[in-house]
Amino acid sequence: MKKNKNEKTDWCSDLCVLIEQIEGATQNLEDFEKEFAEDVKTRDADKSLRHQLQEIRFTAGKIKEKLCHTWTLKFAAHEPLSEQEFYLMLASGINFWSAKELGISQVSDYDLFLNCCYEDDRSRTYIMPTEKPPFEWVDKKTGSRKVKIRLGRAPEEIRLEALSPKQRHFFEKHAQHILERFVKTEGHHTIDKIKALNKVTNE
Repeated sequence: MKKNKNEKTDWCSDLCVLIEQIEGATQNLEDFEKEFAEDVKTRDADKSLRHQLQEIRFTAGKIKEKLCHTWTLKFAAHEPLSEQEFYLMLASGINFWSAKELGISQVSDYDLFLNCCYEDDRSRTYIMPTEKPPFEWVDKKTGSRKVKIRLGRAPEEIRLEALSPKQRHFFEKHAQHILERFVKTEGHHTIDKIKALNKVTNE
């Protein structure tokens, strides 16, 4: 996964500015109402305008939540994203590897992403096919232990049995080179094991 700095989108900042401007206009309107409190027609018009500003503020807040907050919270928790959220993530400058980059050009990037959402009885994470061991090593010069910071797990850290039937079918059909890297059960070749698992699921 990489951050595309050249295509950074600043819509969140723009929405924050818009909301601040609406709040400023609302405050100015309240000051105006105090000054002309005795004018009934002006007061009624101001109330209507203030209500409209409040509706605009509410709508802008909802848009900001959808474009900037919802998908980022789900992404940080390693949860599956909707297709719209996935492409919002890409548009924000965070790029997952593409299906074509991994040699799986016959599927969409979103389908690949969904099948790389992993959960077992211990944790939830993303499968990161571009990650490869080692993830920890000792610096030869300093002797200090180094740990690679990652946003998910490599296939070598994924338990085959924990994949859903849909995921097992996906990797068997489209990405056997990734499938072969999953944690193998002793005494079984990965392809043989996954076929056995699929057979049990279908029975």
